[in-house]
Amino acid sequence: MPKSLALSIHHFSPFNEVELVGADCSIAEIAELKQQIVGNDGLGGSMLECATGGSLYLQSADQLDLEAQGAFTKLLEAVGHQFRLICSSEADLEEKMDAGDFSHELFYKNALSVI
Repeated sequence: MPKSLALSIHHFSPFNEVELVGADCSIAEIAELKQQIVGNDGLGGSMLECATGGSLYLQSADQLDLEAQGAFTKLLEAVGHQFRLICSSEADLEEKMDAGDFSHELFYKNALSVI
């Protein structure tokens, strides 16, 4: 999904009063991505804080390994910010989930599936 589609989903959602915040999972190391998303203290700094009341866009979410997906899901639950999660992927995430290569929890936190 191109960022323009994520922007459209965000624009027509009830979370559109706050800017869309995003990260490209294909180019960042997981430690760097975690720091960008949750901040240094792990309590919601950086992207999660900026996305509160808006949308968080994870481009190429299929590039996250299972460990990273699990860690990210736990962080989302622990931080508890209110925002819409939008993920894009080159792969079919439902197929990856069925094959055991993508987290059920993270899959079902995604805003919607686009075919």
